[in-house]
Amino acid sequence: MKIVIDISEAEYHLIKKLVASGGGNRQAILILGGTVLPKGHGRLYDEKVLHDYWGEKYDLPHIPCIIEADKENEND
Repeated sequence: MKIVIDISEAEYHLIKKLVASGGGNRQAILILGGTVLPKGHGRLYDEKVLHDYWGEKYDLPHIPCIIEADKENEND
């Protein structure tokens, strides 16, 4: 199973310090094993959904996305 969580950068670094010092629990270790999305990332889509739309009218703004863009740091 894959789960997306939204935590602050400060909270993430606190978890890293806690685990590095021998503390933390299984959930903290799982969080550190996750993939950090880069700041300013665009909208993230399911490839299968995009493929299903490919043969039809390709209207990206109307295709549901999995994760919205990081608008706080988006350059567009």
